[in-house]
Amino acid sequence: MSKTITIFGEKRVGKTTLFRFLVKKYSQMKFYYRTKPTVNYTENLIEIENNIYRLIDTPSFQIHLSTEIEKASKKHTEEIIKKSDLILWLVEEITEETLLIKKLLQKIKIPKILIRNKIDLASPEKDFSSYKMLKSEYFLPISSLKAINIDKLLNKIVVLITSPIAKSELEKKKLNVLIFGPPNSGKSTLMNYLLQENRSLVTPLAGTTQEPVISQWNWKKIDFQLVDTAGITKEQKPKHNPGQKYDLLWAVIDASQPLVKQTLQIIQWGERYHKPLFLIVNKVDLISDKNSVIRELKSRLKGLNYCPIIFLSAQKGTGISNLITVLNQVLKSSRKKFSKKEIDKTIEKMVAANPPAYFKGNKLKIYFAKQQNFGLTPHFVFFVNNPQLIHFSYHRYITNYLRKNFGLEYLPLKVTFKKSV
Repeated sequence: MSKTITIFGEKRVGKTTLFRFLVKKYSQMKFYYRTKPTVNYTENLIEIENNIYRLIDTPSFQIHLSTEIEKASKKHTEEIIKKSDLILWLVEEITEETLLIKKLLQKIKIPKILIRNKIDLASPEKDFSSYKMLKSEYFLPISSLKAINIDKLLNKIVVLITSPIAKSELEKKKLNVLIFGPPNSGKSTLMNYLLQENRSLVTPLAGTTQEPVISQWNWKKIDFQLVDTAGITKEQKPKHNPGQKYDLLWAVIDASQPLVKQTLQIIQWGERYHKPLFLIVNKVDLISDKNSVIRELKSRLKGLNYCPIIFLSAQKGTGISNLITVLNQVLKSSRKKFSKKEIDKTIEKMVAANPPAYFKGNKLKIYFAKQQNFGLTPHFVFFVNNPQLIHFSYHRYITNYLRKNFGLEYLPLKVTFKKSV
């Protein structure tokens, strides 16, 4: 496992600026958020002198707190730094709260580098002797904004902790999974259960997750990048575009809550991107009749009847095995490749069973089709006499026929039409 470096400090000391600088320059992973952590930490892998490190940016640390979420976030951050291999403690001005933080850190027996950031904003003759009162073994003034003394910081990191992980760790292709849904539906609890750690902050309060929480999950030697998002509300439209970044979409809903229009709209939001979509009904232990939920979902989401409906309790772990079973089936089905002969035979049977009707005064003719790669979504291109003769109902018939006869259960299909020349 790679060694963990945690960036830690109070408000406005430049933690996120340093994190972004290091990720931009020393990570080969292109997929990450530029959000500033507010209640959950942000992480990424970086490479320094052939060492791979897990770099963490934490929320601003406060001693005096008012809200339950702030208290839970503080406890979460304390857990993170205790499990780290190195702490980068960023400080600007020394305050009473800074001295209280010093006492907290003194109890944690791991290497720490005390960093005075933003030295470009201080006068050149700035005296840093006052920082000796923080009693840190290692001290370094830097500017992450202007890259001053960053090379010295990297050298010190490598001296204090080495992390010889194969470079391929950075370059591995990951399947990106977006976990989305209404507030308090259990998205973060599900993520934490899969990771078997307290990665995403969970409280009884709705809206605890305020920014995307990204973590790496390995299952059967397959690497996933899980993204837990803030709950989607009526006032808040989704900020993410699954069509560009994600391979799988998991819509998590609360089984104990009525299936209101807003919840249906949240689920349907994921449909338009032609990505495998799981309907995860969480908190199954709070209901007695699963069948009524299935009937209601299928009747109100007719266009998504191919999507798997998975009942589970993320808190208790009930039903997680069903999620894994369906995930395995989806990944296996998505790898299927069909020969031209198989496709031609299937089209012949499909047309014989239900020939195209006349539409706009003419009749559709299908000459042949081929399969193309489209991530986890099978893509079939049909070559026809005129693409404008495709009625939406016949388009739907073709999609359903291919899914059933090619054994592509649970998968969306992308079916497009081109004029044969």
